[in-house]
Amino acid sequence: MAVISVRRMGLKRELPLELLYNVIDICAQNSSLNDLKALSLVSRSFNRQARKHIWGHIELPTKGAVRLDRDGRDFSFLVDALSTLPDISYHTKSLHLASHPPTVLYPFLRKLKFGRLQRISIHGYDPRVPFAPSPASLAKLARTNCDIRTLKLSNFRMDPIAFLDLVSQSKLHELRHCTLDVINTTFDDSWDDYLKHPSSEVLDDFIEKRTKTQNVARPSLTSLSLNRITNLPNAAFCSALFRHTQSLFNISSLQRLTLSISSYPPVPLRHFIEVIELCCLSVTSLTIHNWQDVIRSDSTLIAMFVNAIDVTFTVYDGASLDIVKYSMELLLEHLAAMKSLKRVKFAAESFKEVNFLSQQIADVLAILCREAPGIEEFEVSIRSSDAEYYKCEQRHEMQYLAAA
Repeated sequence: MAVISVRRMGLKRELPLELLYNVIDICAQNSSLNDLKALSLVSRSFNRQARKHIWGHIELPTKGAVRLDRDGRDFSFLVDALSTLPDISYHTKSLHLASHPPTVLYPFLRKLKFGRLQRISIHGYDPRVPFAPSPASLAKLARTNCDIRTLKLSNFRMDPIAFLDLVSQSKLHELRHCTLDVINTTFDDSWDDYLKHPSSEVLDDFIEKRTKTQNVARPSLTSLSLNRITNLPNAAFCSALFRHTQSLFNISSLQRLTLSISSYPPVPLRHFIEVIELCCLSVTSLTIHNWQDVIRSDSTLIAMFVNAIDVTFTVYDGASLDIVKYSMELLLEHLAAMKSLKRVKFAAESFKEVNFLSQQIADVLAILCREAPGIEEFEVSIRSSDAEYYKCEQRHEMQYLAAA
């Protein structure tokens, strides 16, 4: 076993190198970046392990470059400095790209080389913006990092076929976790034409072209999070994403699913019906955000997740006691039918103070415990800006009811 000497107050102590590395790893989880930088100066051995964490995650463009560009100053020296560091290609496992401002991002993408990325997230991408990186360059970045297992795309605005092609050309064979968060792929940025564009003929052409491509990737996802993908209700578009045998993603063995619904812009739960049909039998963990916006006819869809073990429902936007009570009663109608259910979490965030220990809510929870005796844990969390202590009190009350 490797050993390193540590001197303290004139005494020499022998500690296994692996133990010291574990200490650095723990510090990386609980300390700031500045603490890690200080730790890297202790010794060469400390430096090697600390640098793995210092450069493990990178955000581009850097904040310093953005500030310099905002002040009209040159930031090229930052690009040059990062491009000469071997740690970037060797240690960086996670990369976040913020597409604004594109004039600052472009030099970093042009000079920096990554080869061991396992996670990549891209925010605010719109190829129509001047100096924005091309879809081909982003696809090449992903393609040259064959071990990417986590992908997050957020606030995208681009043509639907171009979006599908970007993901297809990335060849994400090892991808397991995917988040699509606010992907506006409608024609001319309109929310009203998602059923008409793109047409099924255009998407059939895309699938045919993809079928002829060698080394096509159709990764089997284990977790998927969807929020406001404008073309998802378009059956042909959804098929290109998930259903077709040559679709971008295989979700037949999905384990964790997160869906976000809203009243405006309108994203009802039924927009996800094809996704739900494809994965409802395999999903064991389900999360639905903005449950207060679900309509009664759509609420029946959650009963399709017959093998779900953990479910979480969140309520936002100034929830009153009446909204909380109605949302919980709507759940009550369907949770009892989910025979595999073990753990339920209901979380409400409000800008109003909520009378948390209302007898009405307690009655609803008592009924659920009687009708669904298989539930082992039911946590209800109601937080308001003026009453943070409610969270702990409610959790204690719900544990008591579940046990009863």
